[in-house]
Amino acid sequence: MDVRERVVFLDAQASYDGELLEDEIQFLFETLKGSDEIAAVNSAFILGRLSKDTILGLTQVFSDLPWSRQQILVPIFAGAEFYEPYDFLLLQLKSCHDALADLIIRVLLLTEYFIAPLMLLYLSDSTYIFHRRMKDLFFRMGFNRLKPFLSAFPELPQETELREIFGDEKIDSLRES
Repeated sequence: MDVRERVVFLDAQASYDGELLEDEIQFLFETLKGSDEIAAVNSAFILGRLSKDTILGLTQVFSDLPWSRQQILVPIFAGAEFYEPYDFLLLQLKSCHDALADLIIRVLLLTEYFIAPLMLLYLSDSTYIFHRRMKDLFFRMGFNRLKPFLSAFPELPQETELREIFGDEKIDSLRES
């Protein structure tokens, strides 16, 4: 059985059983790193459907993967139902290249997972590029989407930065609602 056939077989097995053996998962990780682009893409999609530990394993190998594979994994991470992949994506904004940062921001804007608390936590980081990217993420996410979260605070954390992003009028409106 060649690589693509085995990946198709494992896809069917994972869909049926919901689980794979450790050596099968390892094979998919190796395929993800390999030269066969089609098999790598399919491996990424299979791995992204497996357990939390498997998805966290993908975050561990992410930086070693070529750009084409990273592009596939970013939306997979942003579809997770637990916070660690979102935390990973936000922290990537600290040092990644601009194309990856743009992809991460665009994907995070579409996620249904509530990432505002993590965003607010990282807004206080003083690393110039990271701080600028976090402000961009806040701005592009929009005040109206964040307003219910922000209005829950009796005293707004990072108020100065949020005023720079959204303006005094919008931040003052939080006190009125």
